[in-house]
Amino acid sequence: RYKTITLPPRECFDTRTFPSGDKHSEFIVGYVGGMSEAKNVIFVLRTAHAMRDEKGFRFKIYGKGAELEKLSSYKQSKMLENVSLMGFADEDMLMQTYDSFDAFVYPSVKQGPNLPVLDAMARGLPVIICKGNNLDEEVAKHCLIAKNERDATRILMDLRENGYNAEARSRARTFAKRQSWSGVCKETLSVYTQLLKY
Repeated sequence: RYKTITLPPRECFDTRTFPSGDKHSEFIVGYVGGMSEAKNVIFVLRTAHAMRDEKGFRFKIYGKGAELEKLSSYKQSKMLENVSLMGFADEDMLMQTYDSFDAFVYPSVKQGPNLPVLDAMARGLPVIICKGNNLDEEVAKHCLIAKNERDATRILMDLRENGYNAEARSRARTFAKRQSWSGVCKETLSVYTQLLKY
C-alpha cells in the first residue's frame, strides 16, 4: 500500500512576487546554507578580504555549522568590517532574505545540493559558483563561475557596475521555475500527454 505525500511549495518560486529591482544602498553579496568544511564558505570571506578596500560592498552570510567558529575567527583576525555573520536563516523569511541580496555566492566544491542555488535563481539573483563545483551541469550553466577569489572580485565589480544581464536572468528564472515541484509535475504531465498521442 502506498502513502500519499504532499510536497510543500517553495516560497522562493512564487512568480507572483518578484523583487522590485531597486538598488540597495550597498551591494549585498549573500550566502545561505550550511557551514561545514565541504561548503567552502571560507571562500566568501577570502573574497571579502580581497575586496576590503572596495567601498559599498557587504557580505551577508546566513547559516550554522561546525565551521562557524573558524569563520568568525577569520573575520576577526582580518578585521573584515564588510562581513556580517547573520546566523540561521528563518525558513519563513527565506524569500525576503534572498531579496535582500544583489548577488548570491555558493562556493561548495565537494557537495552539490542545488536548492539554495535554485532559490537564488528563482529570485532573479546572479549566482557565483567556484570552478570545480559539484552542481548538476544543467544548473551550473546558469551560474557565473569564479576560478578564485580574485576572479570572484572581478565578477562582483562587474555586476555592480553593469548589472545582471536581463536575458541571462530570465533564462535562469525560467530554469529554476521548471525545477519547482509544480514545474516538475507539469513537465511530467506533458510527457505523458505526448505519449498518449501515439
